[in-house]
Amino acid sequence: MSADRSLAPLPSTREFCSNTPPTVNNNVAIRRHFVYQRQMPKTPSVGVRLDPEVKAALEKAAAADARKLSSLIAKIASEWVRRNGWLKREGKGKR
Repeated sequence: MSADRSLAPLPSTREFCSNTPPTVNNNVAIRRHFVYQRQMPKTPSVGVRLDPEVKAALEKAAAADARKLSSLIAKIASEWVRRNGWLKREGKGKR
């Protein structure tokens, strides 16, 4: 009779990180990391230099809108290119 595969132990953390001993908490963290990667596709990033006053104002605006700074900057840039005719279609996705 074969062993029930559903009761097999979880993969060891050593398979993912050789410096960390296997523990239940590390396995949970690794699973969450991989689930997060599957849910959030990578988008291109852009580095921008801002005056300190502008950055402070953007941080206040982002906090007031319950957003991260990068999310607010992305929203501002998206609205600007649409308003000025550089991006025609509404919605998300590749253009």
